[in-house]
Amino acid sequence: MKKPYGYLTTGEFANICRVKKQTLFHYDQIGILSPEIMGGNGYRYYSYLQLDTFNAISMLKELDMPLAEIKKFLDARSPSDFLMLLEKQSRLVDEKIEELQWLKKFISERISITREGISAEHGRIYLETYPDQFFVISEHHGGVEDPDIYATLGQHMQYRTDHSVYSSSGIGGIIPVADAPWDSVYRYSHFYTKVSPEYLPGSAETVLIPAHSAICVCTTKGFDCIPEMLNKLMDYAEKHNFSVGDYFYEDLLLDDMSNFNFDTYTVKLSLPITE
Repeated sequence: MKKPYGYLTTGEFANICRVKKQTLFHYDQIGILSPEIMGGNGYRYYSYLQLDTFNAISMLKELDMPLAEIKKFLDARSPSDFLMLLEKQSRLVDEKIEELQWLKKFISERISITREGISAEHGRIYLETYPDQFFVISEHHGGVEDPDIYATLGQHMQYRTDHSVYSSSGIGGIIPVADAPWDSVYRYSHFYTKVSPEYLPGSAETVLIPAHSAICVCTTKGFDCIPEMLNKLMDYAEKHNFSVGDYFYEDLLLDDMSNFNFDTYTVKLSLPITE
């Protein structure tokens, strides 16, 4: 049979749609898109009008609609049903865009944190200014070696999950200034997660940390050097006549995602100050 005028072979149709011929064979087999003409020689021919149907199927697949549901719609299609389907998919697209925007922000912030960690100089003190920040906080009263620390961290993470707390930051630790000076042991009073203002969870309790300046220092040798760095910040504040806040804030810049060795984590400590 000679190819009918105005029709496309399976290969031509697949080429335009940028799919393999096997995809079209599968669609035909499950009954969601079959050739308009089947030649006596076994050749299959599609019309140009079926390109719109293929594009609609591809769009629905992209939105994670199962092929069985797509077939169910096509088997009983009508203008009103098509309108309802489009309106539903439009809402799903809005949700997907919001998720992708959050994912983009997450990646962008993680890039910034990782770059900061890579460029960190062990033991160098520097000044930073912070805008208003919002923290989700969990209380904890114990040292780094306290076995209850893992229970508190687990509860904090569960709270984040239960209240849809989205954050690109890891869990930070809050260390009381009142415990100064330190030898080889230090304790946390709280753990926290930073939350961007545009992603404040409605059901979770957040604490506003007002804009402030802070002196900061990093250790590129894990947590063992933290007592030394805490004392170093306190000495620096005293030498420069700074009034200090009530707490240090501890943040992981380079953690398990970028290091195999716990001892090479990069940790940042900041101490709010006023002159």
